[in-house]
Amino acid sequence: MPEINENELLIKVKACNICGTDIKILQYGYRQMKEEEHRILGHEVVGEVVKKGKNISTFNLGDRVAVAPNIGCGHCYLCVAGYNNLCNDCKAFGINLDGGFAEYMKVTEKAIIGGNLMIIPENLSFLEASINEPFSCVYNAYESLKTGPSDSVLIIGAGAMGLLHLIFSKIAGARKLIVSDISDDRLKLAKKYGADIILNPSKVNLKEEVFINTGGKGADVIIIACSVPSIQEESLNLAAKLGRINFFGGLPEGKDSIMFKS
Repeated sequence: MPEINENELLIKVKACNICGTDIKILQYGYRQMKEEEHRILGHEVVGEVVKKGKNISTFNLGDRVAVAPNIGCGHCYLCVAGYNNLCNDCKAFGINLDGGFAEYMKVTEKAIIGGNLMIIPENLSFLEASINEPFSCVYNAYESLKTGPSDSVLIIGAGAMGLLHLIFSKIAGARKLIVSDISDDRLKLAKKYGADIILNPSKVNLKEEVFINTGGKGADVIIIACSVPSIQEESLNLAAKLGRINFFGGLPEGKDSIMFKS
């Protein structure tokens, strides 16, 4: 069990999801991790406060909490603007600090001061609350895309993240929601969660279908929620004039460069 000091907390982990980042770290390593370094992964963490330092007054034993993983310096212009995840001195649970793939996890003083702990509402289970971190990533993309009622949205990739994008786009009132994936099972889920049009590009011409279903203009918003370089390259040909494209899914090692015909 981790030891804590007078300014730290200990939580008993109740749920910690496996993120694509965890898998990539296991497969390829991470630039901020030395090969010989031992690190507990897991950054989509929720749990219960079971021990606290004597100087902690903002949380109580038994509090149900969600942990935001990224801890900024708290002083730079990015942290002050609320973008602590972009801080040049950013540290993260499950990467630089031990994460949630364990029974207990220590929450550092800087994380507590930085607002990385949030009380889970009573009407949410730990399992439901554990999705808050991927949901916040999707919300960041949604804020930058500014999806609205006049937009047609194309989501390529109907995995967990693609479905979260679908939910946000539906909440935003997008006039048409198109989801593409090579898995019919995933497309059935997309239909269940509100997709107007589902397309399997292994069976239909994706570009033709997108233009048919957008009145010949292309998609106003395109979200690439998969790790396929050719899809990122093709996205410009699927977008409407003044369209917005979000490369949400990172590319795999060795295939991380793409080329546009501008």
